[in-house]
Parts: sequence; C-alpha cells; structure tokens
Amino acid sequence: MTQPIDRESLHKAAGSGGMPIEFTLRDIARHMWRGRYLILAASALLVATAIIIMPFMPKLYRAQLMVAPAEERLTMERNGGLLGGGGAMLGLVADQRLTPFKLYLKEFETADLADRLNNEHDLIHKIFAARWDDHENKWRPAPGPVAAINRFLAKLLGLPIATAPTVNDLRDYLRARVQVDPRSGVGVNIMTFDNVDPRFAVDMLTWMHQTSEEMVRERDVKRTRNNVAYLIKQLDAVTVEDHRNAVIGLLSKEERDLMLLSNTNAYAAQVLEGPVVSDAPVEPRPLMLLLIAGVGGAVAGWIIVLVRMLAS
Repeated sequence: MTQPIDRESLHKAAGSGGMPIEFTLRDIARHMWRGRYLILAASALLVATAIIIMPFMPKLYRAQLMVAPAEERLTMERNGGLLGGGGAMLGLVADQRLTPFKLYLKEFETADLADRLNNEHDLIHKIFAARWDDHENKWRPAPGPVAAINRFLAKLLGLPIATAPTVNDLRDYLRARVQVDPRSGVGVNIMTFDNVDPRFAVDMLTWMHQTSEEMVRERDVKRTRNNVAYLIKQLDAVTVEDHRNAVIGLLSKEERDLMLLSNTNAYAAQVLEGPVVSDAPVEPRPLMLLLIAGVGGAVAGWIIVLVRMLAS
C-alpha cells in the first residue's frame, strides 16, 4: 500500500544532505497557523503599549486660515494694464508670472519673513523654549543624532559650534510645520499649523499672513516710488511730444498706484475664513494609532514565525 509523502520529512532530509530547501505557500501558511498565538501576542503587546503611552503624547490642535488673491483693481492693472504698453518702451515691464499673491505665498519660505516675525514676536524663544536654560541663561545644544553628528564634524574640522537657534532654524521650522494646500482651479489656499497651544496656533497664522502681506506691499511701494522718480527724470529728458505724453500717462498711473497702495484694503491676499482652531486635538488619533500598533505587531510576529520556520 502506498504511503503518503511527508513533505516536512523530505525538507528535513534535503536540508541534512546539503540540498536547497524550498517552501510552498501551503508550508508557509501552515507555519503561520501554528504561530498564530505568537502573532496575536505581538500585536496585543504593541496595542497595549500604544494605550499606555497615548495619554503622555503631546496633543496638537490645528489652526486653519483660508486665503485667496485680493480682488483689487490695482493688482489687475499692474499685471496687464498700462505698464504693458508704453512702460515696456521705458523699461517698466511688470513680471506677469509673479503676481502679488504668488509673492505672498513665497514669503512664507523666506528667512526675511522669519527674521521679521522673530523681531516682532520673539518667536525663537517661544518655539525653541525647551532648549533655553533659565538657570545658566543660555541655549542648550539642539537634540537629536543629526545635530550631534553636525557638532562632532564641526569640532573635528575646527569650525564654530552654534548652540543658539538662528533665524534659519526658525525658517526651517515654519517650512516644515506651516502647510499651504492650494485648491486647484479656484485660487483658494488653505494654511494650517499644528501646535500644543491652540491660541499660539491661531496667532502664528495671523502673524504670518499679516507680515507677508506687509512685505509684498512694501516691496511694491518701493518699486512704484522708484518708477515715479525714474519717470520724472525721463520727463525732463524726453523732447518728442508723443513720448512725453506717454511718460506723463505712465507717471500719472504710477502716482495713482502709489496712493492706492497706501490704503488699508488687502493688496496681495484676502482672508476668506479664519483663522479658526479645532475644538479637539487632531493628534494623536487614537483609532489610527491603535490600528498601526496592531498591524505593526502582527507583522513583527509574522517575521518572527518566518525566521523560526527557516531556522528549523
């Protein structure tokens, strides 16, 4: 009578003889089933760990600000109005690619904005407060392995070791933490910022919006004043009547733009909503954290069972 083939015995025999061992999906499934309690235990362990540490995790609140390009006649005219005609002849061509709103969004990533925010609101001390030593009245080195490696390399090369956070550190922090989500096709952008202090989260978005708006306006005021001064000089030098009339028209427009820039209406960006802050923390998310812990534990248990199967 033919005896059934014991696949496991064959694998062991092949392994003892130096032959390569092959496992089918059925073999792997059988070992996974045998090790199901280990997989469940690993998953339960990580879920329990997540439940224990969750109350100690920082609770982040999300502030949100909705902005859109300002509906100003001045903005529209400066990008496609009189400057496109006679202004081109005199070198006063406006860059149609960089609208005031685009410049407004670009300012969020600049060190100039970070520097002004720090000067006006002392943001470096507020954001990096954990690194300030009140007893010794000085800054502690930045934590983390990357910062430690940078300090080691700087010491090795004889370079100065910076311990105090700089404006560039603040700029990098804002780039990483303040998210700008453009809504395609509608020209609306959603700005978000998460922080443990909901009041500070709202203040941060307010400060960034106001400061960026001011910087774009100030830049255009300076440019317009330079244009006015340039056109006045051209008016004295131009003798051809048609050219003088063109210069007079440009000068009149620039002076009008300068007056409009001095008003209090939104110039680059207008606020559509906010800033508002979430009533409940957005991080940590308990269900998501438990799901990740459960799946991660199951994967870890599966790997352990797989390693034991290969070792046997």
